[in-house]
Amino acid sequence: MSKLFKDLFNTAMAAGKTYLKEWGLIVSFFILTVTISNLTFKIFGFRLIPVIKTVFDAFHEFCHLIMRLLVFSWFTYCLESIWYGLTWLCSLLLPIIPWRPHITIPGLVTDIALVSLAFTRVFQTSDLIIPRPVREEAENNMIPDLWEEIELVEGPFWGPVHRFLHRTNAGIWKLIDTVQRVLIYPFRASPKYSIFVRRLLITIAAAVLMWGYIRFAGYVINVCKARHLTAPIMTVRKRFFKYFSFNLLGAIGATVIFFLFNGWVAEYLEP
Repeated sequence: MSKLFKDLFNTAMAAGKTYLKEWGLIVSFFILTVTISNLTFKIFGFRLIPVIKTVFDAFHEFCHLIMRLLVFSWFTYCLESIWYGLTWLCSLLLPIIPWRPHITIPGLVTDIALVSLAFTRVFQTSDLIIPRPVREEAENNMIPDLWEEIELVEGPFWGPVHRFLHRTNAGIWKLIDTVQRVLIYPFRASPKYSIFVRRLLITIAAAVLMWGYIRFAGYVINVCKARHLTAPIMTVRKRFFKYFSFNLLGAIGATVIFFLFNGWVAEYLEP
């Protein structure tokens, strides 16, 4: 009886993980589509059905509010405090008065950060298809000659650019891992807290450091330049970026269809 119960429990847990995985893929695609649609609407001002336009404006303001509360509020406060500290130190030697600036984040920057966040979210779902340990294993299977072959085909310009982006991406991962270990140390026995902290740090890195664009640019350069190579790392990267590209192109296609349909309906409803 206990074995039967254990088998049923394991089956239910496996089914739950599969459901959560598929739900995460759907949510990520929806977030990417809505984010691109919002940014496109704000830049180009396409015609929308009045009700849809009201919803878009409200959702856009809601996204900006969340970004200000969770990310940019403390980020600007830290920058203002750093500036005040620097001017205070200078006031000890120079005849100046310490002052704290008032930093505001333009709306366009917030929109760009939202797209970076959406990119990062899709990269996270790509990790479900090809987990990070699989990519690390492929890197460990690389020999110096294969790395040199990749650098050769990337060329003297794009090669250094990609390696810089790769080092930046690795540095952000290390920063997230380090900060996560510090923050979860008092609660290290709680895995849920660890997951929450990691997701929060990834969100902050995506918005503040524009991490989504860094990863996207690195993959575009590497996959486009070295797409014909069969090195272990290239095989994994091409599979990983293929899934991301399908999501991105699908979101762009859905955005185009959405605006074409709204333009047609808005024109039809005109008196």
